Amino acid sequence: MIDVLNTENKTLAKIFKNRNTQAPDLWDTVSKDYKKNLRVWSNQPDWLNFVPRTRSKVRDNRIFMAMESQLNKVTSRPIKPMVSPANETDEAKEIAENLQAVFLEDYKNRNVKKHIKRGLRYLHL
Repeated sequence: MIDVLNTENKTLAKIFKNRNTQAPDLWDTVSKDYKKNLRVWSNQPDWLNFVPRTRSKVRDNRIFMAMESQLNKVTSRPIKPMVSPANETDEAKEIAENLQAVFLEDYKNRNVKKHIKRGLRYLHL
């Protein structure tokens, strides 16, 4: 790991220059893959251009259904907040139980499972 505070400016300039020259290649790859995945998701894959005219191009888009089934598996039982007492005294146990009750109630009120599923869906697409 490089100590940025004690590194010379010339060395830092070289590092940042290398990073900036390598970044466009990475972003080109990311955007190319994103466009390819978007075409597949919108049911217009690349291989469709090579289907002969005499053959039917009708197909079923099962990607969204498959993704939804995976999201249900991942989010079926998300981890709920748990508070454990700091020590073995009765007061600590009571405080931990009360905090856990408050956090669980907030967990239900905020609809955490729905938000996790929504976030995963956007990450997946």
